[in-house]
Amino acid sequence: MALSFVQEATKQTAFDFCIILGRASQTILSPKDFESFSHLSFRVTDIHPSDSMLAVFYFRKALSQIEKAFQPDAVMTVFGPCYWTPKACHIMGFGNGYLLYEDSYFFKIWKGWHHWKYKIKKAYHRYLLRREADFYWTETEETRQRLATFIHKPLSCMVVTDNNCSNLFRENDYRQFPNLKKKQGIRIFYPCDYYLHKGFEHIPKVLEGLEKQGIAVELLVTIDSKEYDRLFSGYKNVINLGSVEPKYFPDLYRQSDIVFMPSLLEIFSAVYPEAMYMQKPIVTTDLPFARNICQEAALYFEPENVQEAVARIREIILEPELAASLIGKGSQRVKDFDLPEKRFSKILSRVLAK
Repeated sequence: MALSFVQEATKQTAFDFCIILGRASQTILSPKDFESFSHLSFRVTDIHPSDSMLAVFYFRKALSQIEKAFQPDAVMTVFGPCYWTPKACHIMGFGNGYLLYEDSYFFKIWKGWHHWKYKIKKAYHRYLLRREADFYWTETEETRQRLATFIHKPLSCMVVTDNNCSNLFRENDYRQFPNLKKKQGIRIFYPCDYYLHKGFEHIPKVLEGLEKQGIAVELLVTIDSKEYDRLFSGYKNVINLGSVEPKYFPDLYRQSDIVFMPSLLEIFSAVYPEAMYMQKPIVTTDLPFARNICQEAALYFEPENVQEAVARIREIILEPELAASLIGKGSQRVKDFDLPEKRFSKILSRVLAK
């Protein structure tokens, strides 16, 4: 998302942008790639407010100094809370399902969600979200409704803009991922970082179920090596690519056959439109967020039901007409989502119309 925003900012030459890069955004984009755009300037901070209470103070101080020097008319944050309240008008993105969806399937099985740490963090984030921003943007109408209730702010200060695949997917020449071996059998791709709600824990059993049915597959994942070793040690058909630069994702989709998404909690995942745009069939959990996004462009299985997940993957592999139908429906469905330029324009227009 951060990279997409910067790419869209390059086209808005009527404005000057000061882009602040934190630790995460520094791993996916480099200011050197944008040196030719005179209306863009970059600032870097290696302080993260989650490090300590003292880090929060220094983080806020650093951002306030940047704001004082740049004197912006408005501030845009990709996803909040930001742990900082600017003096300028502020529009903040929101995408944290943990705060709004305690009625979801994930919270029914998450054993630790009653812990006092979660309750304190939720209350603190509610306070920060309400305090830090003037306007908000969400990725679905339902999230807009829930966020307004959660932070006790009017719907009029919130705008909905869909997520989508970045314009990297629309380039004619995809960057080839280096040193990826030729696939052995059917290649399944699950492109996301590890989080508890992403459903990784049941994937080994799905792989074992496919093997018992004589179906040879290999799985591509993009997770931390520690989690890979914990989950997939001994599984020779699981390839971990680690942290992947955004420019390589179109090629990884291109070299895969099926996108598998066993997540248990999402607001809007870009994996779905990315798979649709790259014409890959999707197998995902039968939960409201997935149904809302994919509609008829995916096959669904009950959450954590290994047998159903195996059956859905098997259907796609053994029924080419079914796979082609899903791909066709996905190609149509992805047209319903806002393109990156429309999303950026919606957000920019809202904060400038204060």
